[in-house]
Amino acid sequence: MLNYNYHMNQNVIYIACCTADGSIMRCDLSENGTLSVINMLKADRPMYLAHNDKKLYALLRAPFKDNSCSGVLEIAIDEHDGFLPADGCISTGGIVSAHICLFSNGIYTANYLSGSITKLNEKIVEHEGCGPVQDRQSSPHPHQIIPTPDGKFLTVADLGNDSIYTYDANLEEISRIKLPEGCGPRHTAFSNDGKYAYTICELSSEIAISRYDNGIFSLVRMVPTLPPDFQGENTAAAIRIRDNELFVSQRGYDAISHFNINGESIMKIADTSCGGHWPRDFIIIGDFLIVANERSNNIAIFRRNKGIFSEMVSSINCPAPLCIVT
Repeated sequence: MLNYNYHMNQNVIYIACCTADGSIMRCDLSENGTLSVINMLKADRPMYLAHNDKKLYALLRAPFKDNSCSGVLEIAIDEHDGFLPADGCISTGGIVSAHICLFSNGIYTANYLSGSITKLNEKIVEHEGCGPVQDRQSSPHPHQIIPTPDGKFLTVADLGNDSIYTYDANLEEISRIKLPEGCGPRHTAFSNDGKYAYTICELSSEIAISRYDNGIFSLVRMVPTLPPDFQGENTAAAIRIRDNELFVSQRGYDAISHFNINGESIMKIADTSCGGHWPRDFIIIGDFLIVANERSNNIAIFRRNKGIFSEMVSSINCPAPLCIVT
């Protein structure tokens, strides 16, 4: 059950509900693991969110009447008044933009369907190439764009051509690494010391472990995320690192997989049922794991118990949640 009261001192999170009559929810997480909605802003199919100071940037799937490009909506946030009136959308110049990040005073997007990346209002770079999985890799599909841990570059995971790219702030290519064919890299997270990158591969349900140094990735090995006896279909999605722990959401297997990591070493600890179906995204706040289950239209919240997020403490209805950010 959703509680619409405002509580000043709780952890604030933002949730993108991706339907035609969708919304962006601003919520508090209480000490006992329940969500209280502070504000809701109507938005047409929000795909991903980025938060910076007192502004929220929402990536909308196709908000324009005259073309199919995605758009970025800049939303001001006031601590007491909530969402302030938003200005009009700015086009990404790409179709089905799936990820947005803020870097070096610029706004960047990964345009999944059109196979490009954008520095908003400045530059679009088209990727090339394809992969062997015909129904998923017939063309490039950049899925994520994030800063590297040294703060110098941007890195892009391209599901369609099995590559990880590094760019500078002007989207000039610095390097590129090819991963095993058909793996479908989706999202990357870095170790706390910035020396290792862990890329979740959607199509093969593997983690690609790479060394990272000054814009260059070097693949070390591929590690499966599923138990060897799993027989169903699965597409891995989000990846998060907290200290020496790594977490992956698995759609189909419907679990959050939990690993211990130490550089090139990785060991699975547990699989936690996601509390719904199709865990698209998740975050960890303190001792709580918050999971966005896209197809069961719910947010499930788990509490850590003896080192494992095994105790589901609450679940709320939320239409097609795609993204959770703090």
